[in-house]
Amino acid sequence: MSGCEYVLHVASPISLEDQDEDYFVKPAVAGVKRALSFAKKHSVKKVVLTSSVAAIFDTMEKKSYYDESDWSDPENPAISHYSKSKTLAERAAWEYVDNEGNPFELAVINPALVTGPTLTGDLGESNKAVQMVAGGKMPVAVPLMFGYVDVRDVAAAHILAMENPASNGERFALAEKDLWYKDVAKLLRDNGFDKAPTIAIPVWLAKILANFSKELKLTLPYLGRLRSVKNTSKAKDILGWKPRPAEESILEVAKQMQEMGQI
Repeated sequence: MSGCEYVLHVASPISLEDQDEDYFVKPAVAGVKRALSFAKKHSVKKVVLTSSVAAIFDTMEKKSYYDESDWSDPENPAISHYSKSKTLAERAAWEYVDNEGNPFELAVINPALVTGPTLTGDLGESNKAVQMVAGGKMPVAVPLMFGYVDVRDVAAAHILAMENPASNGERFALAEKDLWYKDVAKLLRDNGFDKAPTIAIPVWLAKILANFSKELKLTLPYLGRLRSVKNTSKAKDILGWKPRPAEESILEVAKQMQEMGQI
């Protein structure tokens, strides 16, 4: 970091597999603390940290619409290991800045489900949500909703936050649109992805099927629930953030998967 004015700390473990808590929490928290200590050591001007809406949604109060003032509660019995890791890591960042006397400015980006084309052969974990639907690995559309945001727009938000002093000390939730799996399936079918499911199932049936699917079992606390940050305009108002349509992002990465032979 020597000679750097800005640090963007973007890495944190994510997996759709049922990993234990330490797989997520320890590297996420330790990684943030280590990066920030070196940022202080080398007199970095500003750090932009990638967090997640996972650090926003898992409050004790169940509601539909959230904003940057909401914080996931690590003591929430329904919180996932991933959400807990993102919450504790982001908390650690804000606490570090406060405890160390504000050695640098801090801004945090909290994206929803990040989709979009890859620059390598690695699709990334979050794009697997699209791959499962487009490739037919999800035979029915389960009642699960995500906010979607394109990876290029997430990258742009980091740069905008880095360059704009109005972002100092702020969190920015990013989601272009909320889509249920049935919406994603219809979008893909309408654009030639015939393996996408045609049937959407109700919550009660999804809960029964979860007994036979470890992936679906992980989603039990969120089945049928709307959890949205779409209405927050903070990133647009302060950063001038202009995201592309979520549908465009989903279709672009689905077509790339097709070209790569991954669906």
